[in-house]
Amino acid sequence: MKCNTICCILLLLAVICCGCGQKKDTTYLPIGTETELTEAGQETGLKLSVADGQELHAGVSSIKLLLHNGTDSRVGFGREIEVFLKSGNGWKKIKWKDGATILADYMEISASADYTISLDYESLYGATLIEGTYRVVKNVWKNDEKVSVTAEFTVLP
Repeated sequence: MKCNTICCILLLLAVICCGCGQKKDTTYLPIGTETELTEAGQETGLKLSVADGQELHAGVSSIKLLLHNGTDSRVGFGREIEVFLKSGNGWKKIKWKDGATILADYMEISASADYTISLDYESLYGATLIEGTYRVVKNVWKNDEKVSVTAEFTVLP
């Protein structure tokens, strides 16, 4: 009886630790060509760009992004954002430094409006920007549909 109880507890712990077989959403980024990404942005009516231009200099600690809602409906989003560094033919996700957090606010942009997003790169990633090509990905909600918008920029020496 005691052995059965222990086996049941261990089985229950194994199920809890492994989850219920639900697949996590791990799609971070459309890897397509620039043409495909541009066309996707035009189709959604949403555009993300770097406010200071597509070329920055190494040592920059924060980035101002401009999210343009060119649709006729409101779009919403949280503060989460992902940054990728070009590595060969692909993109490598840059991980946040240990202990980095952001507020979980939810914001909305009116139809045909802009919103400036400040990305404090140094506080989230623990360093200033280094030379390379970067892609920023921001998920927004438009008409209850998740849409990823991207902006690319280059950091010069």
